[in-house]
Amino acid sequence: MRAAIPYDVVKAPPKPKSRERVKAVNVARGGHRFPHLVFEPLRAFTRGLPCILAGAMDRNGVRHVCRGPVVCCHRKARGAAGPDWENTFPGCAGGVHQEQEGHTRDFEYRWRLRLQVVCRKVTALFLREYPELRKERARMAVAGKLQP
Repeated sequence: MRAAIPYDVVKAPPKPKSRERVKAVNVARGGHRFPHLVFEPLRAFTRGLPCILAGAMDRNGVRHVCRGPVVCCHRKARGAAGPDWENTFPGCAGGVHQEQEGHTRDFEYRWRLRLQVVCRKVTALFLREYPELRKERARMAVAGKLQP
């Protein structure tokens, strides 16, 4: 049998490392967690479009009624490195709540649409209206922040 070690000889366990979360709002970053993924002109343009579900009917035959203002929604979460380019679509607060909960497939099935296609159309419409901003998108693609 081993000899007992006195308590004054035993090392104390190391303190756990502090896991500080990145603040959601930070003035130094312009109020965004991931400022390099934000393109505010595209977000403003998206907010000016009508909700993608306006007047749509789901698989159960229920017609969508928009509630609240149109907001700029993201198909891929920004925390998962989802940039604004080809990732934003207009939606009202009521209709897109299901998609924001992480149920994108259920949302697409229920409303019979493909969010990736909708997001690409919104970006193409934006670039048609503001062709001078194509250089900004190309710059971000070269920097590796989005697909070319």
